[in-house]
Amino acid sequence: MAEKMDIEEGKSSNGEPLANGLSSPRISSPQPLSQRVKKIVMANLLVILTVAGVIVGVFIGLGVRNAELTKTQIIYIGFPGEILIRLLKMIIIPLVVCSLVSGAASIDPKALGKLGGWAMLFFLVTTLIASSIGVVMAFIVNPGSVATKPVLAETGKDMPVPKEVIDSFLDLIRNIFPSNLVSAAFQSYATDYEFVLKNNTLNITEKIPIEKNQDGMNILGLVVFAIVFGVALRKLGTRRRDPHQVL
Repeated sequence: MAEKMDIEEGKSSNGEPLANGLSSPRISSPQPLSQRVKKIVMANLLVILTVAGVIVGVFIGLGVRNAELTKTQIIYIGFPGEILIRLLKMIIIPLVVCSLVSGAASIDPKALGKLGGWAMLFFLVTTLIASSIGVVMAFIVNPGSVATKPVLAETGKDMPVPKEVIDSFLDLIRNIFPSNLVSAAFQSYATDYEFVLKNNTLNITEKIPIEKNQDGMNILGLVVFAIVFGVALRKLGTRRRDPHQVL
């Protein structure tokens, strides 16, 4: 009996469960300062490296500021920064789409409708304020009114045709509903014009809008698709797990 009690006491001193289901408290010794610092550094390694890279880049830029570098050398020096920008652009689509799908699927559709209404109102108000500021500043500064207008060099490229207001509005609606999600990741819709001779005698031409895809991510179409897809997943989650209902 005494030997059995000694064995149980030995188990309890090692922190193993006792007979009544409880465990004896373990006395943890404080970690050394070096281990705590190492743990903090490893937990915030990405932030530390980012800040260190910014500081080193600023000092390098100040150091080679007075050096007469060629454009090729500048491109080679900026290669690591180009890789960083490419990586950031690469994670935009997965980050935005997955976050919106997850958020829309976890929010009640009624609350999502109210949130979407407030977001649309905020977008319209901010756009109106930005447009008003732009018009007022254009009247104040009056850009382009100089005594001698600069002469443009011959580049061999046609000058872009000014876009109509109605076509800009229609392009915005077309980009909300992309025809291809894959192409929306790197292209967006933009209206271009071609001039067709309408009357040979009077030399009258007609400006006809045509379809053109320009380089650039159609983030608006991707956002709308992600929200609609998330709401559809939310609706499907409330139904019974019946394949006939899903189909």
